[in-house]
Amino acid sequence: MKILIVEDEPLAANNLLRQIKAVRSAAEILPIADTIRLAVDMLQAHQVDLLFLDIQLSDGLSFEIFQQHQVSCPIIFTTAFDEFAIQAFEHNSIAYLLKPITKEKVKKAFSKLEQMRQSLPLPDYASLWPQLVQQASSTSYQKRFLVKKGNKLLPFQSDQIAFFLSEDKCVFLVSMEGKRYIYQDSLNQLETILDPSVFFRLSRQYLVNRQSIQLLEAYNKGQVAVRLAHAKEKIVVSRKQTALLKEWLQQ
Repeated sequence: MKILIVEDEPLAANNLLRQIKAVRSAAEILPIADTIRLAVDMLQAHQVDLLFLDIQLSDGLSFEIFQQHQVSCPIIFTTAFDEFAIQAFEHNSIAYLLKPITKEKVKKAFSKLEQMRQSLPLPDYASLWPQLVQQASSTSYQKRFLVKKGNKLLPFQSDQIAFFLSEDKCVFLVSMEGKRYIYQDSLNQLETILDPSVFFRLSRQYLVNRQSIQLLEAYNKGQVAVRLAHAKEKIVVSRKQTALLKEWLQQ
């Protein structure tokens, strides 16, 4: 099986590449395409068996690929959009992965792909173009958040948030001023709606804004300890997350 990944975020692309290799080690994975133009070139140059396609690329919506090339292989969309924004994909038997992408999600997507091949024809992606563009254009990362303080609701912009903290079975929004507010969503839910170029999951407890990271210190065996503005103590990051964190901070 020859697989092409179309993704313009290096961190997300490398993560997806690792998960695919873990699930389908024998698959041939082509060089990652990070633009519409490069994706079209790769599709024209290779007989691709499966396409992992991010929706928003740096040069536009990836659906434009369908206008430039007849895509005949199955597509698994990789997206930060929620399931309500991509109902058209489901109705037309398109598999998708909701970011953040894990090995389990990739495995389920491959299982769905096998079922689809056995029972259903591939959708005509080009004919879906208007509907896909309309839905994707109306969806974006969440930038405004409401927290409750007494009988009042306080609005926060994403750049006013230092980090989200999971502690004592509660999630707290910690502002850039160091104030804490209880927040209703879990960190897993927040990961799907926050811009991954701005927020990073340091650990099970911390989802942090890039601007709140003050410094990294060597800790042990490839790990780092992170000092955050307004955090009570340094956060020790696993070896796996340390590698991803260093890559993310240099983007």
